[in-house]
Amino acid sequence: FLLEDINRLLFNERMCLSDLGLPELQDVNIDVVAEERARYNTQHLQYEAAKMLTFNAEQNIVGAHILQQITSVTDQLKLFLTAKAGRGKTFLINSVIAHLRLHNYIAIVCAPSAVAATNYEGGITAHKACRIPLETPQDGKKVSTLSGTSLQAELLRKAHVIVIDEISMLKREDFDCMNRLLCDLRKDPRPFGGCHIIILGDLAQLAPVVEE
Repeated sequence: FLLEDINRLLFNERMCLSDLGLPELQDVNIDVVAEERARYNTQHLQYEAAKMLTFNAEQNIVGAHILQQITSVTDQLKLFLTAKAGRGKTFLINSVIAHLRLHNYIAIVCAPSAVAATNYEGGITAHKACRIPLETPQDGKKVSTLSGTSLQAELLRKAHVIVIDEISMLKREDFDCMNRLLCDLRKDPRPFGGCHIIILGDLAQLAPVVEE
């Protein structure tokens, strides 16, 4: 029971037993969905979700499309959302994700950097969410170190939608690593294991690549 309690505490910090050199438990009596839902304050989610009432016309279109695809349509949502800085991308996603969480959907929001991840309730770095190695092997194919029996792995199996912000900062090898991990965990060959995927970023913020 001690390891189970430690496992639960670590999960709330997005950590695993294996991160501490401990073996992952095989038969876990922990409901990861219930634990994930308990992370968020209902009143705060209601406050954030209510901001959808202040959406402009474009935000209303995008927000309605996301909610319809996730809650009503069986097809996988694969959305790339881009706009200039300050146009309300983060504001929109925070409100939509709060609405989904209020209705018991599991949403994982991540970004390449901790600074970008802190813009979201429950945000986490992509490397921590999927245990992406920092070093790239010679063949360029990174392999996640996440244990398939960990609570974090189970959360990824149960997730309804994954959001990746600042996509222009994420290396191709890291993106591929996340994709393969989700496909393996969810036993689904579709992109990201069939999980709804929302990608945000402004590629125009990147400087052009020139020879000189």
